Amino acid sequence: MEKDIFAGSSIKDELDLKKCMTQIEFGYLDNEDNIHYEIDSEFRDSFVLQSPRILMKSFVGTCFDEVELARKFFEEKEIECKTYFIMAKGAGTVQNHAFVIFQNEDSWAWFENYWKEFEGIHYYISKERLIKDVYDKFV
Repeated sequence: MEKDIFAGSSIKDELDLKKCMTQIEFGYLDNEDNIHYEIDSEFRDSFVLQSPRILMKSFVGTCFDEVELARKFFEEKEIECKTYFIMAKGAGTVQNHAFVIFQNEDSWAWFENYWKEFEGIHYYISKERLIKDVYDKFV
């Protein structure tokens, strides 16, 4: 596991992290270290999940990469967090998304950077309501 990557950085809280992550472009890193700026026919066989440290250098990633970066941040700050994967199959299509939630005092928050329609930090009174809201938005 990577050592602290946020120690000594200007990223002190979830708002700083969100601001930093807005710079991440859509795309993925393949198993030959090439960056692709669209999900193409090679994605399934060549996608490589980037470590948080590598993502902070490439600034190109998928929701999977971004979730791992956020998870690393929350773990370093000793903030309880959970990551989720959601998938919906339709007529000949499959959509999926990964997202991270974290505990914020007595509430839970959905930290979203990748899904631009719902980008931001969304606060809920319970984890159950948060999960239901994300699910309802996704399907």
